[in-house]
Amino acid sequence: MDGTAQIERSFSRLDRRMSDQDIQALVLIVTDNGTLAQSLEMVCDFLGLAVETLTSDQTVSRRLESLRPMAIITEADGHGQDGFHVMMEVARHDRDLPILFLTGEDPILMGAAEAVCEVNNLTSVTMAAQTPPVGELVDFLFRAGRRFGWGRMIPT
Repeated sequence: MDGTAQIERSFSRLDRRMSDQDIQALVLIVTDNGTLAQSLEMVCDFLGLAVETLTSDQTVSRRLESLRPMAIITEADGHGQDGFHVMMEVARHDRDLPILFLTGEDPILMGAAEAVCEVNNLTSVTMAAQTPPVGELVDFLFRAGRRFGWGRMIPT
C-alpha cells in the first residue's frame, strides 16, 4: 500500500471516531416529580445539555442503550422505579456512568444506596440528601461531561 492510501485510510478512521464523539451530551432524569424534573432541566438547558426525563412507567434499560446519556439523575424513592432499580440497570450497562442519587435526607436510604453501589461495583455515584445547589449540580455535570469527552463544558 502506498503512503497516500495509508494516509486516506487513517483519516477515514479518524473521521468515524470524531463523528462518534459529536453526539450531543444528554442527561437522563428519572423521576415522577415534575417540579424536580423542571428545575433540573432548566440548569441543563442553560448549560446546553439535552435532557430526557423518564417517569416510573418507562423502561430505563432500553433508554440507556438508545440514548447513551453522559449522566443520570434519579431519586431514591421513586414511585414505580426507584433509584435503586436505576442503579442496578446502570450497573448492567456501564458501571462508570455518573449518577446523581437523591436520597431525601433519609440515612437508611443513604446506607442502602452505598450497599447497592458496592455490590454492583458502581464507580461514579454522587449521593445528595436533596437537589444540590446549582454550583454543585454544575460541578457534577461538568465532571460527567469530561468523562463523556464533551469538551465544550467549561467551568465558570
